[in-house]
Amino acid sequence: MSRLLLTGILLLLPLAAPALDSDRRQPLDLVADQARIDNQRGIAIYTGHVKVVQGTLHLWAERLETRMRNGEIQRILADGRPARYRQRPDGRQEDVTAVAHHMDYQADRGRLILDGGAEVHQGGDVFRSEHIVYDIKADRVQAGGSKAGERVHITIQPRERPGASPP
Repeated sequence: MSRLLLTGILLLLPLAAPALDSDRRQPLDLVADQARIDNQRGIAIYTGHVKVVQGTLHLWAERLETRMRNGEIQRILADGRPARYRQRPDGRQEDVTAVAHHMDYQADRGRLILDGGAEVHQGGDVFRSEHIVYDIKADRVQAGGSKAGERVHITIQPRERPGASPP
């Protein structure tokens, strides 16, 4: 596999939260039924039970495509029924997980777009919508479907207050 494309995959995502710095220093293991790599166009396509593991980062998809330009990752597209993501952010005790039929990580824009049955979970909190846009750089989330009647559903668990006694 081209070192350039492998480097692009290593940048796979902070997806829904900042990635552990230690994950980037871990070996990357990618397994798929098939791989097509076009170094001249900067495109790699992995299909069939794709699984990527690097430290606490886990990504599962039926199809994963990476697009690079001038040695830099531009986009990572993951499709599945659903595609799944899991990673432990720095300083957190729990993993962030995300599922969607389509995940579009736009590295150059610092943006993750989840479409089709999109959900983001962390510590019991759940964010559901048909369409979720997460601006990683600005730490902003925008959600909502484009069709009438599509709704956003958010569940936030109560937090323990410091010094509060348990019930």
